[in-house]
Amino acid sequence: MEDCYTELLELTVYEQNKDKINKLIDVEIDTMGDIMKEMTDMPYVDKIVKFCKVGLGILNVLHIRKIARFLKGSESISDKEKNRYLSSLDKKDKQRISGFLTNLLYLTEDEDKAEIFGHIYAARVRNEINNEEMLRLCSSVNRIFVFDLKKLNQYSTPITYTGYETDNLYAGGLLEQMSTAETQEHLHSISLGVRKYKLNQLGEKLRIILVSASFQFKNI
Repeated sequence: MEDCYTELLELTVYEQNKDKINKLIDVEIDTMGDIMKEMTDMPYVDKIVKFCKVGLGILNVLHIRKIARFLKGSESISDKEKNRYLSSLDKKDKQRISGFLTNLLYLTEDEDKAEIFGHIYAARVRNEINNEEMLRLCSSVNRIFVFDLKKLNQYSTPITYTGYETDNLYAGGLLEQMSTAETQEHLHSISLGVRKYKLNQLGEKLRIILVSASFQFKNI
């Protein structure tokens, strides 16, 4: 039997089932149970249900929605491209990558992050990033509040420290700190510490991925 962790990547190959994915995303939590009863006999949805069962076969409804959002995030790439990428992975890498993403999706508290993971995965399939960068970016996103990620675009050029928002993005590994000294011309010249930050290489890759996915950034 194929390792259950590899099933996540296999589930991304689903073009003919886009309507089912959208239905799982749009339905409200309190009506998900009824909808699942209607859809559980559908082959593709049945795979998602099986994948999302935990413990003693208990179905985690919120986890289903997170998986659906991840799959939705990856829909910008074709099944042909996804299959080509999966074929390029050996069994060990496939298990490692799928296991990492599976655990991250289960643990993340925000469905929006699940869709961002899908965008990052799509970028990997398009060879815009490598496997290590994909996993690093997903890990970073998981540690940062989504409303702070919405400010990421502002850091494409150096900006002054803004408090906890900057702290979160910096701690998530997406920013680098610029020079801390600025000379102020007054009656006496003094050197004041001014903290400025901008996207590092990894942060810039994420910004480009999110721009391509039409992510809704917030303006200054």
